Amino acid sequence: MRLRIAALWAAIGTTVATGSSCFSFDADCSSADLNCPGIAGLLAYLLPAGRGVGMVAWTIGNDVYARTYAPTRGWSAPQVIDNLAVPPALPTACVSQGGQGAVVWVQSDGAFNSIYVARYHPLSGWSSAQQVDGLASIAQNPNIGCDASGRALVIYRDTANNYYYVYYSSGQWSTQTLFDTVVGATVPMGLDMSADGYATVVLTPAAAPRGFSFSPWTRQFTPVQSIGSSSAIYGTVAAGGGGTATAVWANNLGGPDMYSNQLGPAGWQTEFQIKTFGSEPSVSIDSSGVYTAAFVDANAYDRIWAAQLRNGVWSAPQQISPVLSVAGTLTTRVAGGAAPAVVWLQTTGGLDHVFAARYLNGWQPAQQLENDVLGAVGTRAAADGLGRAVAIWLQSAAGQQSVWYSESGSSGGWTPAALLEEDNSASVIDVSVDFY
Repeated sequence: MRLRIAALWAAIGTTVATGSSCFSFDADCSSADLNCPGIAGLLAYLLPAGRGVGMVAWTIGNDVYARTYAPTRGWSAPQVIDNLAVPPALPTACVSQGGQGAVVWVQSDGAFNSIYVARYHPLSGWSSAQQVDGLASIAQNPNIGCDASGRALVIYRDTANNYYYVYYSSGQWSTQTLFDTVVGATVPMGLDMSADGYATVVLTPAAAPRGFSFSPWTRQFTPVQSIGSSSAIYGTVAAGGGGTATAVWANNLGGPDMYSNQLGPAGWQTEFQIKTFGSEPSVSIDSSGVYTAAFVDANAYDRIWAAQLRNGVWSAPQQISPVLSVAGTLTTRVAGGAAPAVVWLQTTGGLDHVFAARYLNGWQPAQQLENDVLGAVGTRAAADGLGRAVAIWLQSAAGQQSVWYSESGSSGGWTPAALLEEDNSASVIDVSVDFY
């Protein structure tokens, strides 16, 4: 053990800086292994324990960039994580306990658009990007979930209504497996994985929403179940651990209206109407097991509503946005963590601007996070188990579309908008963020 620590120390150097302070230690100390002076501090620096870790990924030109976050050291420097000289698209980041995570995206392999993944570990950094699909045709619309053990699940589809998954465990990716064939399913495809490795997927085809659950023990999906009674769009899901989950979608008849279904030990229950006239939902689960769903008013499209599922019962929907011109230009984004946050776009003064609201023993007043003269696009949200929430969006900087962010602490309120990405060579196209 001492030899391994000495080798690690030799590779890193004799001093590790953390902000304005630093620590050092003697790699040849004679005390017992992890009790050596500074060793515990070094490991705490390299392996952030538990919650508070995060990751953001974006695309510029021919590259996928990523930054990681740990409470002990803040944001890392941006790093290119792809290795192809063709434009990527649709990056999605996931991160779990201790900072392990991954990013999935679409990029051409020279013949077809394919699915690529780069994994991250706090000790070893970023892995090389790896193509994970096995299609001899176009692959598209990937999504990813991660658990606390570093396992990951990726789902994607081809152009012939076939849906596949690959699973990362014990240092390698599985071969692709077909898990459904259904006509007319809309995107995005809802996927969430809980910290214990159980995952749930929701598809919203023309007939009725379909639910699937994935077990880390069998490494397979359960047979498909119909979880609703009519055509659906905008399917989204949050996994609650132990194979439980809650799905939310908009039916595609009439309203549209907001519906939900819960997955428990006995399987999916009966669908429940959360509200008439609701669309473009997002759902997340917080640290106490409460689900929060937010969605656009589908009657006037001028406000955002939220409802919470506690102990199996949905609260009455509550308006959390001001009434301005048009709300929900893009899908609302909900983040769970220790205190839920909702981020959305809303039109004011003829431009789309970013708004956010936190739930802290009740919904706090919505706050506008930026006031750019060109407006904003591409809202994203994430929250951790320490009470911190992050809003991400795209906004102009130096003539290029760039990644901006604002933070909210455990007591609420949001920091002034700040740049998270400052590469002015080209505009950012897509962005994704996740925190644990």
